[in-house]
Amino acid sequence: MFAETVEKVVKFIKNTKIKHSFCQGAYQVLSWKQYADICTSMGQFLVGYSKFCDLWNQLCPFILIMQLATDLCWTCQKNNN
Repeated sequence: MFAETVEKVVKFIKNTKIKHSFCQGAYQVLSWKQYADICTSMGQFLVGYSKFCDLWNQLCPFILIMQLATDLCWTCQKNNN
């Protein structure tokens, strides 16, 4: 049962696409909320937020949030920060 749940979490993480820009933590919270909503609506067992993040970090470390891209030169970008 648990292995099947882990497989579903990993599949969800790999298939989730969010079009907005977030920091990693906010992205994980939003992803978990979507995951929880889907599991609840389908009557499936779901893992808690901390386990969701643990599984993400252990089994999908290659899925990261890209930093905001800018087309500014280094001087202007440094001044913006």
